[in-house]
Amino acid sequence: MNQPCNTSERPARILYVIDTLEVGGAERSLGELVRRVDRRRFEIHVCHVYAGDALRGAIEEAGSDVVCLEVPEKYHFVTAVRRLLRTIDRLRPDLIHTTLFRADQIGRLAGAIKRVPVVSSLVNVSYDTIRLRDNPHLTWWKLRAMQAMDMLTCRLVRRFHAVAESVKTANVAHLRIRPDRVTVVPRGRELARFANAPLANSAAWAGQADRPRVVSVGRLIDQKGHKYLIEAMPAVQAAFPSATLQIAGSGWAESSLRDLALRLGVASAVQFLGQRDDIPRLLDQADVFAFPSLYEGLPGAVLEAMLAGRPVVASDLPVAHELIDQGIHGLLVPRMDAKALAVAIVQLLGDDRLRQRIAAEARRRARERFDIENVVRQMETIWSEVSMGR
Repeated sequence: MNQPCNTSERPARILYVIDTLEVGGAERSLGELVRRVDRRRFEIHVCHVYAGDALRGAIEEAGSDVVCLEVPEKYHFVTAVRRLLRTIDRLRPDLIHTTLFRADQIGRLAGAIKRVPVVSSLVNVSYDTIRLRDNPHLTWWKLRAMQAMDMLTCRLVRRFHAVAESVKTANVAHLRIRPDRVTVVPRGRELARFANAPLANSAAWAGQADRPRVVSVGRLIDQKGHKYLIEAMPAVQAAFPSATLQIAGSGWAESSLRDLALRLGVASAVQFLGQRDDIPRLLDQADVFAFPSLYEGLPGAVLEAMLAGRPVVASDLPVAHELIDQGIHGLLVPRMDAKALAVAIVQLLGDDRLRQRIAAEARRRARERFDIENVVRQMETIWSEVSMGR
């Protein structure tokens, strides 16, 4: 059996296991983390279980090596565990950190077999029945089977990390985890990337009043609620005929969303931008940032919009209240309510002073709470405590 082998002669070795390295919130947060970790104290090795390595280059440039287990199918857990065990034998990590459901199961089992302590990140409210809404890929029985498996392997975890208090609360209830086993550390972003973004309604925006722009960023899947945002566009255009909606992201729902825009007569005003790697520049051009998600962990896209000084309209989710005080840092509306979305967007587009005040307060809060440097130091504390057996 492998034993944790950390000594004072070398940094603690962390094996970070994640489903893929495609572009998503958890994957982007991993990229932010590995770029800033203290290399004198920690050596990070990243392992993704399945194909998809869009962020591999960025992680390797940050100084972390990347290995793919090349598991052919989503749920080939036995194959994945066997391959991860060989990786553990080669790297001899002091700690395994897992993120996302499939990586959680695989990493926890392998860690238990090799007696390496495991930290798991809780990044979403995974077992709320809202997940079944508008999702043709998930059934009730599958959701409950995943919950049962997750609950069972949770017993193999030394410490949990939750990205928000609401995520901790949900998972403590759904997975029957003791609250004292969960440490909340939010996601963070590099402040400098957004330092030069002009506030909404600043002088840099002169001349754009005749073409207001609503921007949304997120994968094109049921969770993100883009259908309700598109359904809001006829009412937005009734008030601002030249208004446009730009959606950055890709996913399986794109075809149905395009069809919806066509049926509603707003296809010419709704632009699907695909996957983008220039989000700060895209946000610079937005008058309003809209985030109509049905459920979330801690939405990095909203953090970035706030840092960029964009007034946000978002679904009134539990986690939203950890980011936004209603009417001060943004506007919150009932989820799955296209009419409420439209009213809030029109309100912001039509009130320059309100838009600028909310943008300024949003930026101030985001800078205070979500600086990536503070987040990384908090994660390092968790790793230190667990690798030392605390």
